[in-house]
Amino acid sequence: MVEEALQALKDMVVAHYADSSEPLYLATVGQRLPAHRKQLVDKFRSLAGAVKHLGSDELGLITPSGQPGRTMVVTPGVRANIEARFGDGKDSANGPAAVFSSLPTPIQIAFCLKTDPGETVAIRTTPPIRYLKLPEGETAPAGFVVVEPKYRSAGLKLANASITDLERLGLSLNRWAADHQVDTDRLTQSATPANAFERFCVVQDPQVLPHIVLPADIVSILLRHS
Repeated sequence: MVEEALQALKDMVVAHYADSSEPLYLATVGQRLPAHRKQLVDKFRSLAGAVKHLGSDELGLITPSGQPGRTMVVTPGVRANIEARFGDGKDSANGPAAVFSSLPTPIQIAFCLKTDPGETVAIRTTPPIRYLKLPEGETAPAGFVVVEPKYRSAGLKLANASITDLERLGLSLNRWAADHQVDTDRLTQSATPANAFERFCVVQDPQVLPHIVLPADIVSILLRHS
């Protein structure tokens, strides 16, 4: 039962902070809930989605400055203490940086990918979420929305992005979504745990990424591993 899995998630986080003042990282949550992790991810797309479903009165998320991959789960009682030690006031669960970090990996890449003169980037906003680089003059296919250069931080390496970078990207995302009438809540709900191939793409230099060639069997292996 999903409700049982949600209760197990809440109980585990509460128990952690009853015994420790150290932050509980989202990655650790999955390791501690092996019997419930798949059920939560299947229902809410990600563990972060399950935490958000419970609401801020129960649990919350904090992303440390300059460490977008180190999201922490907190209870209301410890949030202020954890934010004072690891946060900077800009990265609450509903802030621009946290929202951008919760997006599907292809969307994050699309807002940072370096393009050649005349090229544009477009995003498919419904599952399966993905991005395309379009040659000059080519129209985006049906179901794709163009991300104009004014919204993008072309060349930014996500693996090294600071909280300021993520906040800027989050604000740009909001402007792009408003201008194109894209529902950002639906985008974050479409997020799934990144597979090995997506994680590989995120840590590459955006200038080099378009030129990387991998054998098909290697790509197949990476796509199968989360």
